[in-house]
Amino acid sequence: MRAITARRTEDRPCRRLEAVVGPSPDAIPMQPSAIWPVIVGEGGINYLCHRCARVLCDGIAVGDLVGLEIRCACGAVGRVPECL
Repeated sequence: MRAITARRTEDRPCRRLEAVVGPSPDAIPMQPSAIWPVIVGEGGINYLCHRCARVLCDGIAVGDLVGLEIRCACGAVGRVPECL
């Protein structure tokens, strides 16, 4: 497993997740005390919480995770968008 560094995260283009309104029981939860992203890959995009801008997905390839919902530690639920 490779360690995540601030530089690695900052070098990628970032995109905010789409806000999800209403109940989202299937959203992947981020632990409130977590300091690392929920998902780490080898792609070229970072996805951020739409509310607090925390990096939730680091290094995601275009088209991967489309539609996935993630609940940030701040309580907001976001969805990985379909297109860039």
